[in-house]
Amino acid sequence: MDNYYYWEELKTGLLSGYTFDALNNAGYAYVDAPVSSSLTWETVISKNLGIDLGFLGDRLTLNADFFIRDTKNMLTAGMTLPSVYGQAAPKENAADLRTNGYELALSWKDHKTVHGKPLYYGITATLGDFVTVITRFDNEKNILSDNYVGKRLGDIWGYRTDGVFATDEEAADYELNVDSFSTVNKGIKGQIAPWNHLMSGDVVYKDLNGDGKINTGDNTLDNPGDREVIGNSRPRYNYAFKGDFSWFGFDLSVFFQGVGKLDWMPNYNCIYFWGPYSYHRPTFVPNDFREKCWSAEPGADNSNIVYPRQRGRIATSSNLVTSDFYLQSAAYLRLKNLTLGYTLPLKTRVIEKARVYFSGENLCYFSPLKKATKYIDPEVATTSISEDCTYPYSKTFSVGIDVTF
Repeated sequence: MDNYYYWEELKTGLLSGYTFDALNNAGYAYVDAPVSSSLTWETVISKNLGIDLGFLGDRLTLNADFFIRDTKNMLTAGMTLPSVYGQAAPKENAADLRTNGYELALSWKDHKTVHGKPLYYGITATLGDFVTVITRFDNEKNILSDNYVGKRLGDIWGYRTDGVFATDEEAADYELNVDSFSTVNKGIKGQIAPWNHLMSGDVVYKDLNGDGKINTGDNTLDNPGDREVIGNSRPRYNYAFKGDFSWFGFDLSVFFQGVGKLDWMPNYNCIYFWGPYSYHRPTFVPNDFREKCWSAEPGADNSNIVYPRQRGRIATSSNLVTSDFYLQSAAYLRLKNLTLGYTLPLKTRVIEKARVYFSGENLCYFSPLKKATKYIDPEVATTSISEDCTYPYSKTFSVGIDVTF
């Protein structure tokens, strides 16, 4: 019923705590969350500026599009209501937002004669970006868990860190002066002795407001505690490169696609990232996993570690907190498609043209995320609904023949 926010539903299927036949609990019907009585259509106002330029006989072309899109009366969850209300806030036309962006495309197409045969080639590069900001929302206290005026969609609020403790003494001094066990270090406090205190190799969380505590404050824009915006989960600077070449019957097409900036905070479900730091269920641990963890071994190089001291269950749903220590860059460049073909030099009364080809999809990718793990596809990790990042994009190979009669 997600497409019918104006319908109030009477649901069934739940069982009560009493029975009429001494065997089965009685079922009952209940009214779903209330709906807004003032729903209306969203209004979108777009302003565009487009530029199309051609140079050198249109061998070099430039297409540019700049836009501003205002969405009025956006349908979204309303402001958080007091718990005494008893239900979640209904969907309302509660917000306005503005999107600023651009799309650019630069192309070069030409041909030359190579060994007496024409070589046709073309190269196209595209770049696009946009930022969306909330411009209206009824959130007088600017609660961070709701929308608020000035919020950039995709912003990631989290804790700042300062590496790991170099010594046990440094950790003990921090523990003495900073209260952090109720929030960021609650997973450590819950472990059995002698592991239930901070030690060398544990993450150092910064006390940004200097109050001697690490917490979320009032969870408002004015008092976010020790959190701030540490990244953004929306893709920025989407780009692509496409090249086409043909000569002497051969043709080659190459397509690269990527994202220039994208931040990703691994969810606790992503066991391919957390491994034994999460639940006990992981059975897949890469051979080089320990090399990426902090080590107490003499002479160990801990300058480029991905993980802190090895502790169990610090990345479970109840213990994991968002911080820049674990935040990953999921920017990537992917060889999306490569196609090589050859048109056979034959022409009969029946066959006009025949072409054989090889094509590959998702052949490889390059990403800073590979520093942490090569088993997680950045594009899958940032778009997965369950955020478990289990199944990467598959490589696909195909061969075929095109015949024109």
